[in-house]
Amino acid sequence: MTHYYLVGENLYFPFRISRLEPFRLIESSKEQVHLLFSNCLSMFAHTPSWIGGTERQLETWSAPPGTILKVSGGSDFYIAHGGKAIVRTNDVVEGSIQQLSDLSNLDCEILLGPALILALAMRSTWGLHASA
Repeated sequence: MTHYYLVGENLYFPFRISRLEPFRLIESSKEQVHLLFSNCLSMFAHTPSWIGGTERQLETWSAPPGTILKVSGGSDFYIAHGGKAIVRTNDVVEGSIQQLSDLSNLDCEILLGPALILALAMRSTWGLHASA
């Protein structure tokens, strides 16, 4: 996994993200991130959101021990317990990363927008949108 240091927090992604390269840590971490999540999902939030230049439905699902973020038209992202890692759900098979296809522009916007904000909030690091 690629290790980044953002706003005082360590975060892991299964792929390198060009927009975050200034924050990538070269040394690899020995910390294990739990990626095996429950198929017993329950939705706890459903709201419209402005993503990818249009209004899209955003859903947040409990997927113990983490959370799944679903945005209409994009990939689903799993946020590991405590916001330690963010991965696409279709990249994970039986708790390990099996495939890594390129991120679409929409997936990159989801990853660096609501998924990252949610992961940081799980670590008590709160973001304020510039339009607020």
